[in-house]
Amino acid sequence: MFSQKRWTCSTVLAAVGLLAAPAVAQTKATRNLTQKAGKYAVDLRIPQEGLYADEETDIEFHVADLSQDDPVQGAPPIVKAKIAAKLTMPAMPAMPAQDPKTHSEGVPGDYGVVVYFPHGGDYQLDLRITPPEDKAFTVAFKVPVNDASAARKPKPKPFTLDTAFRPREVRADTPTDITLVVRSRDTRQPVTDFDLVHEKKMHFVIVSKDLGQFAHEHPAWHEDGTFTLRYTFPTGGEYYLFADVAPHEAGDQVLMQTVNVKGTVPSPPDLKGLGTTDTVDGVKVALSTEATRISARRTLPLAFSIKDAASGAPITDLEPYLGAMAHLILIQEGAATYVHCHPDESDPTNGHNGTLTFLARFPAPGVYRGWIQIQRAGKVLTASFVVDVPAGKGEN
Repeated sequence: MFSQKRWTCSTVLAAVGLLAAPAVAQTKATRNLTQKAGKYAVDLRIPQEGLYADEETDIEFHVADLSQDDPVQGAPPIVKAKIAAKLTMPAMPAMPAQDPKTHSEGVPGDYGVVVYFPHGGDYQLDLRITPPEDKAFTVAFKVPVNDASAARKPKPKPFTLDTAFRPREVRADTPTDITLVVRSRDTRQPVTDFDLVHEKKMHFVIVSKDLGQFAHEHPAWHEDGTFTLRYTFPTGGEYYLFADVAPHEAGDQVLMQTVNVKGTVPSPPDLKGLGTTDTVDGVKVALSTEATRISARRTLPLAFSIKDAASGAPITDLEPYLGAMAHLILIQEGAATYVHCHPDESDPTNGHNGTLTFLARFPAPGVYRGWIQIQRAGKVLTASFVVDVPAGKGEN
């Protein structure tokens, strides 16, 4: 799903021999989420300002033994525990899980987990903790994450995207060989191990800045970590290239580059004039969610009717496409914000009864163009619509 979209908690070393309470070591304002398992308590420290999408964050947590709680010094910390973490998004079970790295901090009982949130929403962080000389236990935290904010200072992502074109001058109506390399930010080495997401190692979305052109491609992967694609840009102008990938155990990542294409630049489409209904190959796709129910920065059901354009009868013979009943890609006006989501899998009739309902999230207010891709009789159909998303209650 969403697109896109680093700061590190600082730590003060405790004095030798002092069993300090967790708050003593904190130098940033935090709010604690606490979970208990048997005699153990785990306090997860969330920054007071909250967590934000599109940022890598070192979240600290403290592990203590409640069975030896002291009225003065508090519960003693658990040191040298083995920690394993997993980050998921329950609302989007198809999104690959993240197995983030964990580490010990400089304070007894304090640990950290480095996580990256690709978009806003509610995540689940599972911590499997094995104290010395005791059995492992698991605690789970619901972690709310804000959408990426343009007001925050940009922070480096854990991965980068390199692009190369042949010929180097990209021209409209001329085949171009595109080479893509995903690199680790820390090592600068190409990533060679990717998890499959909806049957592919990369979903590559090409969109013109004016949202007049759209393509959803799947470049060929090679063992040296490169992806290659031959593509012909239909018009001149600036294009945004979104690589939607999942490096092994790192979860979903959306990486973006731009390219200027030589050639005739058409007049931009009248986005608001495109409306919420489109007909492709006799299939009428229409947004059925009321406009008053749509707002930014919250996960919401986005429903569409799928009907025969001539008869108005519901279409019930859609086929799975790339491991889902449909794909929905949303791009905000200006093409800087990208959202990729799929039908709600909790309803087995979804996509089989003339309707499609997606769990979608608009990261910010504004005009979005969406493209729905469905498959019928072995043919992929792409319908588009435009929606003007207002700010949520109490937002600007």
